[in-house]
Amino acid sequence: MTATAAASRPAGTRMVATTRRVRTDDVLEHLDASGGAFLGDDVQIATGGVCAFVDPADAGAVLRSIEHDRPRGAAHPAIGPIAIGALQFSGGGDLVIPASIAVRTGGVTWLTTIDPCTVAARPTARIERHARRFVVEAGQDLDQWDAMVTAGLALVGGRSLRKVVLAREVTVEADAPFVLPSVLERLRASQPACFVYADRGFVGATPELLVRRRGTEVTSRPMAGTVPRDALDRKSTRLN
Repeated sequence: MTATAAASRPAGTRMVATTRRVRTDDVLEHLDASGGAFLGDDVQIATGGVCAFVDPADAGAVLRSIEHDRPRGAAHPAIGPIAIGALQFSGGGDLVIPASIAVRTGGVTWLTTIDPCTVAARPTARIERHARRFVVEAGQDLDQWDAMVTAGLALVGGRSLRKVVLAREVTVEADAPFVLPSVLERLRASQPACFVYADRGFVGATPELLVRRRGTEVTSRPMAGTVPRDALDRKSTRLN
């Protein structure tokens, strides 16, 4: 599915969202290959299908245009139509308005469905056999990695950079397919203090919360050493 295909919906087509409580404690049951996920400390989200691709700058306006049948008790801001996706620090990219959004918070799971959609949600089936053998191949050898570190230090020393984060490319081949819900389940179990996320094949876990906004409150939880050590605790501020 491409942005062009999603944008082919006839002009004036109105999206309608319906939210209902569902009996499940695992939102990953509603995740599919085209969806995204965010498993945080107080909310868990999993999506499926595609209603539209939107520019991040337009996401708010598009979401406000969706008619929403919201039941009583579904007060959390993540419950209902959302735009989800992973964006580059350098800008660009798009967000997805999913066809279905499962949200669990406060011990309750809510499922929102949006119509019409261009790609229906098709939850990914679990697999019985997990990978047992892996072949790991590094993208850089030790000499190449040493050269990267040396070059980075030189740029910092010459004040061309204030900070550099180096990453190693590693290719992993397994004897069984990697299935997204299973990968996320393992990350959630092995990294319980982290935020676990997925977006169309981009998967990971991080202890950092770069920024979260709820109404006028903005929360940041950085841990990359860019602030004094005594300022690494959770910080919140209010917008004027």
